[in-house]
Formats: sequence, structure tokens, C-alpha cells
Amino acid sequence: MVDISQIKRFNMVRDYLIYISDERQAKINKFLQAEDKICALFTELLMRYVISDELKIKFDEIVFEKTKHGKLFLKGFPDYYFSVSHSGQKIVFVSDNTPIGIDIEQLKTTRDYENITSFFHPSEQSFVMHRLTDANFLKIWTSKEAYVKLIGTGITGDFSQFSVLSRKIGKLIVTINLNNYVLSVASNNVVQIPKNVTYIESSCLLDFVKIL
Repeated sequence: MVDISQIKRFNMVRDYLIYISDERQAKINKFLQAEDKICALFTELLMRYVISDELKIKFDEIVFEKTKHGKLFLKGFPDYYFSVSHSGQKIVFVSDNTPIGIDIEQLKTTRDYENITSFFHPSEQSFVMHRLTDANFLKIWTSKEAYVKLIGTGITGDFSQFSVLSRKIGKLIVTINLNNYVLSVASNNVVQIPKNVTYIESSCLLDFVKIL
């Protein structure tokens, strides 16, 4: 996990655009808000850093492609799976040798729970509305997001057609509360999911990138 709260202006990190793909550079150039540009930049820097470290390959040898559902995968490494998510000032990345999904969301004081949960399975709606806290809502939301990333469909599927509270799906998911955030990971190798999170400062990530 990387925390980008210390990066206040995009000009502080603009020079690092050379380390990411042309496609993401073009995407960043279209963003109007500095925070969106910063988040998009650090998302790919984090992905490239971890992949480079784990697979012992150079930054410029990392090539991302997408499935028909828009899920990123690493060209040339069919047995390497990864997932990435961001919310607020946090970006998280996870990888494995089997499909995996991750989602993180920041806690909020108010939400339109009734409207949002209308997209949930009835059992999930009942769970949230009878235990109405944002942490409980995000337990369901992040679990659903992580699960659809695991199976590769993304949010294009119908969220109401499956329940992460079911035994079949629930056993694939681990949820962690992190101060002001809730994070869920979905994997067929759930016993191998780490129960702790490795943090990296944004400045340290930038330093690592320059020496790779």
C-alpha cells in the first residue's frame, strides 16, 4: 500500500511520467484535477515497482494488456495475476499465481445506503440495513468489488445476482479494517492471503523507481 497524501501538486511528480505507459500518460493528460493525475501516476508506479521486484524484470519490460472486460494482465507471464485499487489517499496492490482481486474504500460519515444497497443481493441488503455502519456497508461493497475482480467480470456484471455472505463466495474473501479504510481481497487461495499490509511511503516509492 502506498500513501500519496504528501503529494500536494502534480508538478512535484510530473517528471515520473516517463516511467509509465504511453496509454496511462495520455489518460493522465486528460484529467483536470491534480489529485486524479497523482493517483493515476502512482497506481502504475506501484504496479511496476512490485512486479519488477517480484519477477526480477526491468520497468521497460513490463507490458500491460487488457481482457475483454478491461481487467489488466501482464503480457508474457500467464501465471502471474494481480489486482489494484485506490480510494482517498491510499493505493493497494496484490499479486498471486492464481486469479485474485482487491478493493479498498475510505470510510465516510454519510451515504445514501438505501439507494446504493438496491444493487446488492437481498441477504446483503438485510445485513447492511440491520447493522447500519459504514464499516459494515464497506465490508459488503469491497468484498463484492474484490470478488468480481477475482472472476474477471469487473463491475459489468449484476451485483444483485450473487451474495458475498454465501458460504461458497464468502470463504474466498478476507476483509481487513485499516484505520479509516476497509480493504477486501478475494482469492481461490484464501489461506495464502496475508492478514497484514505492507506500507510504502510515496517518497520511498519514487526513490526506488529512479534506481531500478
